[in-house]
Amino acid sequence: MKMLNKFAGALLATTLLAGAGQAQLAIDFDSPGATNYDTSTWNLGFSFTANQDLTVVGLGNWFGGEFPQDQLVGLWDDQGDLLASAAVSNSDATVGNGSWKIHSIAPVALVAGHTYIVGGQGGAYYTGGLPTVTIDPRITYGTDLYVGVNDGDPLTMPTATEGLPYGWFGGNVQFGIAAVPEPGSWALMLGGFSLVGSAMRRRKVSLSFA
Repeated sequence: MKMLNKFAGALLATTLLAGAGQAQLAIDFDSPGATNYDTSTWNLGFSFTANQDLTVVGLGNWFGGEFPQDQLVGLWDDQGDLLASAAVSNSDATVGNGSWKIHSIAPVALVAGHTYIVGGQGGAYYTGGLPTVTIDPRITYGTDLYVGVNDGDPLTMPTATEGLPYGWFGGNVQFGIAAVPEPGSWALMLGGFSLVGSAMRRRKVSLSFA
């Protein structure tokens, strides 16, 4: 019985992990359409509202050129509380068409219906005023946001806006995607649960005659 329980537990864990490791950027766009401006003196980002419960697994900054220093990227809630931050470096993974340097973080849960802000410190190249972007359908894009960081903390939450359609970038977030069991894993899992169920029924019958 103990062996069957261990088998079922291991099988379930394997199944739930099937398809894991995928992630999606909140915002992306074709790099050829992005103007590479000079190094910025602002913390640049945007606001967005979660359309469903989400998990942030990475923070990043637009990679228009080599970062002169690690870029501090922050994620805030709409009350101004810093939920997560990361130092994004030139050695971090390049993700998306944008392109972006993304630094993995401990997962941060976002709640459906709540608004969040992401921003990346000044000092690196930046882009903005894009005609179109690709937005993860699990969020609703808010507005561009920025704040000067010359004399302050680079992780000061950006609050000013120019009301551009697709503002200044800046910071970005990467969402995790829930694992979906593969068809073969479903079959294995159901077979395993069937074995466990049969064993439990036999044990119940034998106990009733004891």
